[in-house]
Amino acid sequence: MKKLFTLLALVSVLVLDAQNYGRITVYSKENQSFMISFNGVRWINDYKTKVVLEYADEADYKVKLWFPRNNFPINFNITSTPGFETVYTLDKDQYGAYALNLESKIKFDAVPPVSNPSVTPTPTVPATPTVAAITEMKDQDFKAKFNSVKAESFDDKKMSKMKFLFNDEHISSGQAAELVKIFSFDSKKADAGKFLYKRTLDKKNYYKVVDVMTFDSYKKDLQDWCAKNPNG
Repeated sequence: MKKLFTLLALVSVLVLDAQNYGRITVYSKENQSFMISFNGVRWINDYKTKVVLEYADEADYKVKLWFPRNNFPINFNITSTPGFETVYTLDKDQYGAYALNLESKIKFDAVPPVSNPSVTPTPTVPATPTVAAITEMKDQDFKAKFNSVKAESFDDKKMSKMKFLFNDEHISSGQAAELVKIFSFDSKKADAGKFLYKRTLDKKNYYKVVDVMTFDSYKKDLQDWCAKNPNG
């Protein structure tokens, strides 16, 4: 009788401990592949159409999604419930914008099987994946594209060439300032500065780009725009 009571007590402890965990599933109905991070941790390093987060031990998660041929993530907020699998679907709205929609909450048995009553099973927490660091362009690669933009005769053509060559690149504020200097008029310099801001890694040094312009009105215009668009 005493052994039975001990076993029941142990199972009760396991149940209470398991109730601290939920499960989150994110998948695409349209087979759109993506990479995902939960609360700043990149969960996978290749593109998948479905991801499951086991042992979700927090109620709220900030999620980032990356898509092929797009270096900039989309942010979402989702939730988890202990003892439930929360299922989110990746969809597009009528305007083509991505959205994570709650599909269902399904109760699941979070208690691992007890093969030896004297040993408390420990949940296996997935290892933290290695996240590749994002760095600015190498000088050689930057100079080659820089010279191609500079070779254009007029500001409009320079702008088109710059957007084509640097759309998927990451640069420093110093490199951004060099590109902005190419343009003849402050109005175009401001436009170039706005385009490059999203692609600049050290945004705290973006004053280098602002200082390239001559007139205070355009400097203020770029500063105000950056303040209103912190992520570009």
